[in-house]
Amino acid sequence: MAKQLFNFDSERSAGCVNSHFFDSGSFSLWPIAAKYAAENKTERWAYYDTPEFWRYIDLYAAFIKKFAAGIDFYANVDVIPNPELTWRNQQYLEKKHGLSPIPVVHYKTDLKWLEHYIKRGYEYIALGGLVGSAMQDHCIGWIDAAFSLVCKPPKFLPTTKLHGFGITSYTLMRRFPWYSVDSSSWTKAAGFGILKIPQKRKGVFTFDEQHYSIATSFESPAASIKGQHYFSMRPAE
Repeated sequence: MAKQLFNFDSERSAGCVNSHFFDSGSFSLWPIAAKYAAENKTERWAYYDTPEFWRYIDLYAAFIKKFAAGIDFYANVDVIPNPELTWRNQQYLEKKHGLSPIPVVHYKTDLKWLEHYIKRGYEYIALGGLVGSAMQDHCIGWIDAAFSLVCKPPKFLPTTKLHGFGITSYTLMRRFPWYSVDSSSWTKAAGFGILKIPQKRKGVFTFDEQHYSIATSFESPAASIKGQHYFSMRPAE
């Protein structure tokens, strides 16, 4: 449906968006819940039973229904890092609104919750709560264990699609067979005038190696470092 909406031409697909994955904004709700808990001297989870929260989740559902033609996948309104409330919200969106959100399992959560969704037939699951921790050994070990559950012998290819929230680290994208990933780091880099440049071998760009970054902003601290800023590079570079 998204392809029809945007007059998709299969012969001119370069640069076009083939599908949309819609985020629920749960990461932004996390500090709001913390503020509510501080002001009301309650646990953070209390926020997720307030009229304000239920209004949020209902408006989220209404938005998805209104723009269904342009939204291919959409995340559950997960509660970081509470698996019980996350599951409650998953069921609410399914039963109350007739939707099919992508379930989310958070870093440090017992991976029995990943098995919980797999056993119930979910074919596409997101791993969340990774921002700020993804490159730490313990987190990588947790992701390893998650993929061990979905990559079965003898081929060890994923039997369940996994999405990585906040994952665009080249190292992590190459290490695991993600179905999809996202993060805001690429757009933030562009906002600060940083170009992501792929490596080049024998005159051809290659994408199986770590890219490098070149700053272009006059306000960048890299402006005075040779080879790290567009205006401080040698002609050959």
